[in-house]
Amino acid sequence: MRVIIAGSGFGGLQAALELRGKKEVTEIIIIDSNQTMIYQPDLVYINKGSNYINKKSINLKKLYKSGFSKKQSIKFYNERVVEVRPRDNVLVTSNRKLDFDYLILAFGSVNNYIGIIGSKYSLCLKTPSDYLKVKSEIDDLFLKAKHYSKPSKVVLVGGGVTGVELAAEIKKKVGKYLDVILTHHANRLMNSFPYKVSVYVQKTLKKLGVEIMLGKLAKRFEKGVVVFNDGLTIDASLIIWCGGVKPNPVNYECALRTNQHGAIMVNDYLYSPSKKNIYSVGDGAYQFQNPQPMTAQNAIHQGKHAAKNILLILGKKN
Repeated sequence: MRVIIAGSGFGGLQAALELRGKKEVTEIIIIDSNQTMIYQPDLVYINKGSNYINKKSINLKKLYKSGFSKKQSIKFYNERVVEVRPRDNVLVTSNRKLDFDYLILAFGSVNNYIGIIGSKYSLCLKTPSDYLKVKSEIDDLFLKAKHYSKPSKVVLVGGGVTGVELAAEIKKKVGKYLDVILTHHANRLMNSFPYKVSVYVQKTLKKLGVEIMLGKLAKRFEKGVVVFNDGLTIDASLIIWCGGVKPNPVNYECALRTNQHGAIMVNDYLYSPSKKNIYSVGDGAYQFQNPQPMTAQNAIHQGKHAAKNILLILGKKN
């Protein structure tokens, strides 16, 4: 049986770990348009340097040629997925057409500015190069701030996991020299998490000296200014977008049902109800019976879960 895993982030990599070496699977093919995987949750640690980021990066081509795949030959194609044809059990990349018996879609996510105008005036935190830009800007502001009579402002837009953790890291580094402001559209931080988590996070950030602004929906970024939909403006020496992500648009090329955000609809077994041999995991999947937050931990869990379900089905067939 040939299993193709499209995307080698947290979910795809975990699925490959579960499937390798299993007698039920005769061939595993990994496809990813990126040659490097980065441990994104650690990008918030801007107090560390470029060597730190290098240690958090994985060369996928080397990984799948190394001891990772000793138990079983794993093919890795550094290519872009163009189309999935569910009826034909075919996946098309930029270079080839591949048949599959089972397919795991793990495309991940991309930045989602939710219609905000002027995104070019902000930085984000998605890649190693983003990390280096944010770190450089913070370091520069920190050095200059000691000579100013008033603190400069760093405004983080988006109070999810990334915004919360990054606000804490920046404040720990800059102390009294920079004002760190965290804005969020909802009435509590990390609103996809239990209420008690939000309360704890907010208290912790306030103790660190982070200013929190809730119920503020950003409308536009200008050079050094954040404009909200209620007309409020905040001057900012640095604007960092932490407002979230959306499923990779390549999901729309898979001919499967998606939700309003572009995530592939799956059941609790993580396969598409319309195609039982196609699974979706991570940020690009939506469990309509039991929605899950878009986190690395959840992607890992789903990758493992999907692979085990495939193995159970194959075990029953043999």
